[in-house]
Amino acid sequence: YDTTVPLSEALNNDAMLAYEINGQPLTIENGGPLRWIDFNLYGYKQVKRLQGIRITNVDKKGTWETKMQYDPSGKIQPGRIILVE
Repeated sequence: YDTTVPLSEALNNDAMLAYEINGQPLTIENGGPLRWIDFNLYGYKQVKRLQGIRITNVDKKGTWETKMQYDPSGKIQPGRIILVE
């Protein structure tokens, strides 16, 4: 799948490309060999098994925004969690 993240936001959020965890290469199950991680965005923006990065001035909806109508910004919104017993 694909996604779009503005470069300025990625830089401001200290987004990273991860290729290992605890000194070991990322496994396919964990998104290896390379995974995009931005802890300010929901998981559908965390691209696994990254094949490439393209820098463009076009902001387009990614796979999840198009197919499932997810929020294109992907930003985690502040809120509360209510536990129900």
